[in-house]
Amino acid sequence: MTMLTKSSLIRNPEILNLYHSLIGFDQFFDDLDSFHKKTNYPPFNVIRVDELHYVMELAVAGFSPKDISVTSKQGVLTISAKTTESDSLKETNYIYKGLASRAFTKDFKLYEHIFVTGATFDNGILKVNLEVKLPDQLKEQKFTVMDHNQPKV
Repeated sequence: MTMLTKSSLIRNPEILNLYHSLIGFDQFFDDLDSFHKKTNYPPFNVIRVDELHYVMELAVAGFSPKDISVTSKQGVLTISAKTTESDSLKETNYIYKGLASRAFTKDFKLYEHIFVTGATFDNGILKVNLEVKLPDQLKEQKFTVMDHNQPKV
């Protein structure tokens, strides 16, 4: 399987021409380049509730809400957790330890009109609520069609 990276994409003459023609899209190529470098830990779901609402779920078993940080800045949602193993867990004699509880930081690039509206923690699942907030000029507008053949009253 061939990895898509920025350098492999722009080696293609057609893509290189496109890359130089799309001003401001260099961030897209940078994001594409870094996509394959991201880890799959912790696993997550993205749920579309309706046209304007999404929920991101992260499996964070072994963490408590006080261990987790959710921040949003300049279009990037950052979710991180630090480990705080208690002395009793350090002394536990695991035969098999399949539940990861390592620290992590996971970044998600948000579309320009998507905002974090809250986060909840329930039974080892972190839920981050996202909402699309379009400015009025981007919302659908409906106009009345005037009939110029009608006599004016």
